[in-house]
Amino acid sequence: MHEINDSWLELPPKIVRENRWTLWKLGKQLTQRGRPAIELMQGAFPERPASVDDPYSWTSFHQAYAALKQGNGNLRGLAYVNSRFTPIVTITFYNALVGGKVAPWAMRYFDILNCYAEEGIVPGSLMLLYEGRMEKPLTWGNVSIRSNPFIAFTGKHLPGSPPRVGTSPTRLEGFMAESRRDFERLIKRRGNNPKAHMMGKNLERLLGSLKGVRKLGPGHWVALSPVGGATEPNLTIRLDGERILLFDHSGTPTQAVIEALGLGYADLYIDEMPPELHLDTSETLVRPLEGELLSRVQHSQQKLRELGRLPQAFENRGFSYQDALEAGLGAASPEEGVVVYSDLEGRLLSAQLFRPGGQVYSLTPGFPATTWLGPGLSQAQGGVLVVEGALDAVLLWSLVRQDGLGVIGLSDARCNIPTHLPKRLPLQPVYLHARTPEGRESNLERWGAPFRAEGFPVIPLEGLIGEGTDLTAFAQAHGGMALLERLVGMGVGA
Repeated sequence: MHEINDSWLELPPKIVRENRWTLWKLGKQLTQRGRPAIELMQGAFPERPASVDDPYSWTSFHQAYAALKQGNGNLRGLAYVNSRFTPIVTITFYNALVGGKVAPWAMRYFDILNCYAEEGIVPGSLMLLYEGRMEKPLTWGNVSIRSNPFIAFTGKHLPGSPPRVGTSPTRLEGFMAESRRDFERLIKRRGNNPKAHMMGKNLERLLGSLKGVRKLGPGHWVALSPVGGATEPNLTIRLDGERILLFDHSGTPTQAVIEALGLGYADLYIDEMPPELHLDTSETLVRPLEGELLSRVQHSQQKLRELGRLPQAFENRGFSYQDALEAGLGAASPEEGVVVYSDLEGRLLSAQLFRPGGQVYSLTPGFPATTWLGPGLSQAQGGVLVVEGALDAVLLWSLVRQDGLGVIGLSDARCNIPTHLPKRLPLQPVYLHARTPEGRESNLERWGAPFRAEGFPVIPLEGLIGEGTDLTAFAQAHGGMALLERLVGMGVGA
C-alpha cells in the first residue's frame, strides 16, 4: 500500500476501496463548447488509454495514485469510473469560489448537502458527491447536477467537508427545491428572462480574470496578456457572434495565452483578422495622481505611519489601521484627512478629501468631483454597485470589497454617471441603490442608461435599510455583516 500524505486522503472511503480508478489528462481534441476533452489513462500503464467500458483498464486507487505521483506533467488527476447500478451524481456550483473563499450563496447549499466537496476542473467551481441517478443533466443558474460515466477529481479537497458521499434523499430533495426557488426569484428580479443569468457569462469570466481591461468600443476590449509579463495592454478581445476572439500583439503565440487562461473558458479562438492596436493614454481608467495632490497624499500616508493608529473619524467609517495601510489610506490630521485608493497593481486610482463637518471632496483624476470610484473597479468580478452618497459608497466598499464588487459613489441624486465610464469596465451586472425617495425611479433609470447602452445587465435595488436611516449608523448599530448580508440577500455578487 502506498502511503498518502496529501488531500487525496480525504476522498470518501466508499469509492477509494473500489478498483474503478484511472488517471485523466486534457486531450488535444476539443468538445463542442471549445474546451479540451478529458482523456482517461490506465493507472497500471499510464501511457495507455483507459475506457469506462473496459474493466481491464481500471485499477486500484493506490496504484492510480502512485502512477499520478510518478507520471509526467500531462496527468492532471484521478478519475473514478461510475457504477451503472449504484451511480454517484456530481453537483457542481459554478462561480462558487471567490478570492479563495466560498461565496455566501454556495455556503447555504454546502451546509444542506454536508458531503465531500473539492475545487472543480472549471476555475471557481465547487464539485460535491451524492448518491443518486439522473437520467439527464439538470441545470439552473450556477448549479448543475449530472450522472457521468466517470468523475474526474482534482484532489483539491475543500477543508471542512466530510470524507463521505452524500446519501440522504431528504437533503438532496431539499437542496434541489431551495436552489430552484432561489433561481426563480433571481430570474424574477431580472425581468423574468430565463437566460438573463447567462448574459455575457463567459465574457464576464474572461474579462474578470485579466488585468488592465479597457473597453475600446462595442464588443472590443484590450487587456494585459497573462503571458510574458506585459506592462502595457497588448491583448485584444473581440466578439464574433458566440465566439470570443483573442490576439496577443507582443509576438507571444495566442494559443499559449488561451492555454494559460486554463480550462473553463468556452468559445475562445485565435483572432485571424486582429484589429490594429491603437491606445490613447488619455483613455485609461487608471491615471497617476500628480503635482500638489500627489505630494499631499504621500505626506498624508507618511503621517499615518508615524501616528501608528487611525483617526477616530475613519474608524467610525468601518476602517481598521491594518485595512488603512493595505488600502493606501492616509490622514493629515484627526480632523482632516485624505483617503487614497489604488488598483490591484498598486497604481493610484483616486483620492477623497474629508473636511470637518462631514464634507467630502472627490479627487478622482479624469472624472467629475461628484463621482467616486472604488479601488480596483476595472478588476471587479462580482458586479458593480452604484450608490448614492460618497460616504455610503466608502462604507459599502469597506464591507464588500472581498467579494470582488466594484463600487461607484455619487454625491447626491442629482449626479450623473459619466457616459465614458461604462466603456472602460468589464461586462458584468450593475446594481443601483438610491437612498433619496423623491424621484427614485427616474434617478435609477438615469443612472442605469449609460450602462444599458453598453449591454450591461442593470438591476435596481430596493432600499437597503428603512427610509431616514443612515447607512453608517446602521452598520455601527448592527455590525458591518448585517449590511453585507442584506446585500447578499438581494443577490448582489451572487
